[in-house]
Amino acid sequence: MHKAILKVVLALSILAAGDALAGDDEALNDLYRQFFEEEVNVAEIAETYRDDIIHVGRQNTHLVIGKPFFIETNIEPFAEMINSGQLSFDGTAYVVRRIISGDMANDVGYLHSTVTLPDGSVGEQVQKFAWVFIKEDGAWKVITDFDATGAPLHVLEGLEAEIVIN
Repeated sequence: MHKAILKVVLALSILAAGDALAGDDEALNDLYRQFFEEEVNVAEIAETYRDDIIHVGRQNTHLVIGKPFFIETNIEPFAEMINSGQLSFDGTAYVVRRIISGDMANDVGYLHSTVTLPDGSVGEQVQKFAWVFIKEDGAWKVITDFDATGAPLHVLEGLEAEIVIN
């Protein structure tokens, strides 16, 4: 009888852990979706990042430490161009590997983006990225944001990855 109760408790614990991981997966995916809205909300995106965010820039030449400077130099110009119609931005985020361990998570992958300018010209690129997250008060926050341009488009051919934004 005790073994049967123990098995039921263990099974329920495993199911609850699976539900929690599924919820964490969806919550992490939602962080990516903010960047692909028709109207980019800077305040909402800023809430995604911790105050002590460390960002490694696209050209890998500098570290940006601290949310105010990161938002001012990276997010606000991007949002202003989209929200004013200077460009449209579309993309697909491919998470090649996601590790969730307790209140920490890590995503590594590619972002394939297409930018359209008002004159109709289109540019596309593939960026490599790595994000490190920490969960605070039930919400995931980015604590490290690394991205680099220059990956060739062919890296996406046959890629085995979860598409979190498309």
